[in-house]
Amino acid sequence: MGSAYSVQLAGDHLRYTSSSGPHFAHPRVRRITPTAEQWATFWREAEAAEIWRWRPTYEVPPPNVVCDGAQWHIDIGYGGRSVRSSGDNAYPADSTPRMTGTNVAEPTQRFQRFTAAVRQLMGGERFE
Repeated sequence: MGSAYSVQLAGDHLRYTSSSGPHFAHPRVRRITPTAEQWATFWREAEAAEIWRWRPTYEVPPPNVVCDGAQWHIDIGYGGRSVRSSGDNAYPADSTPRMTGTNVAEPTQRFQRFTAAVRQLMGGERFE
C-alpha cells in the first residue's frame, strides 16, 4: 500500500490528512491556516492549470490499464465556478485539459502544477 492524502476546507482553515501503511491505519491530521498571499498564489496556479476545464473523469484506455497506482479526486469551487474531476492513473493532458495525458501512470505537468499549488497552500506538506 502506498500513501493517501486529503485536504478539506473547514471554515478558515484546511484539514490535512496523511496516512500510509496497511489499510491506512494511522492517519495524521493537521490544521493549516493559509495566508492571504498563499491563497492568491494557489488560485493563480489553479487558473494556470485550467482546472475549470478539467473533465469529470480521466482513465487509461485499454490495453494500458494498470491495476495499481494513483487515484485522485478534486471537488473545488471558487468565484461562482466549480469542478469535480478524478483520475485513475490518468491526468489532464498538457496540450489541453479536455484530453488525457499520453504517458500511462505519469502525472502531466499540468497536474503537477496543480498539486504543487496545493503543497504551497499547505506550507510544503506532502501531497502527491
